[in-house]
Amino acid sequence: MKKLKLSVVALATLMTLPFTSVQAQEISSKQSVEKRIELSKEENLNFTEKQEINEIQKKMAQISDKYKIGEALSDDDAKFIRENSNIQFNNNSNLKGVVNTLSVDKKFFEGYKNNGVIDGALVGFAEVDKGWLNHSIRVYMTTYDRKGISRPLITQKATFTGYGFVGSDGVIGKVVDFTLKPYSDGRNVSEHTMDQTQSFSGVLAYGYLAPQGQIYYTSNNESDSVTISKVEKWEL
Repeated sequence: MKKLKLSVVALATLMTLPFTSVQAQEISSKQSVEKRIELSKEENLNFTEKQEINEIQKKMAQISDKYKIGEALSDDDAKFIRENSNIQFNNNSNLKGVVNTLSVDKKFFEGYKNNGVIDGALVGFAEVDKGWLNHSIRVYMTTYDRKGISRPLITQKATFTGYGFVGSDGVIGKVVDFTLKPYSDGRNVSEHTMDQTQSFSGVLAYGYLAPQGQIYYTSNNESDSVTISKVEKWEL
């Protein structure tokens, strides 16, 4: 299984397709997630976490916490963002500067973690609708117990931080930062699905999405829960 490449692969420009094709792709995406969940239970899919991936995630969180919206990044932090963001906005240069091209990108992701008590996993996809100034991101994911055991609490979230051009000098800065969460947590269930969309604006160049699922052995007791936050891309 290939390791997560921190980039988004453009699969389709949905806005050019008829409604029936978009609808079919929507069904296909959800079915792909469901099939992957079943496969993970049958074949006990897993992957070995790479230390460099862990360090990248930690550094991304540190950079996000370090800056306020509209604040320019240091040269070193801007370089790290350019090299390690898992969402790239398609930028074209023209006489007026840099603009985003219209596109819709989708990537599928999965993560697994077993703490000896809970065999947890999350599977889902992120869909980024990129405009010139206005954009949106949709995150559809399911966090579940691979043994099908009902758990008292399952929580999910996906944090997105976007970086782009701030001020008149065209330097890279923090443009948006938000967290998507389901309307309610899963209680006394073996799996829980989240499907949330957030719109945002700005001249974006790079983005970083961090999905996370948490399964509790005892409700609201962090010590015996399992958190799935290391994810990798999987191919259809």
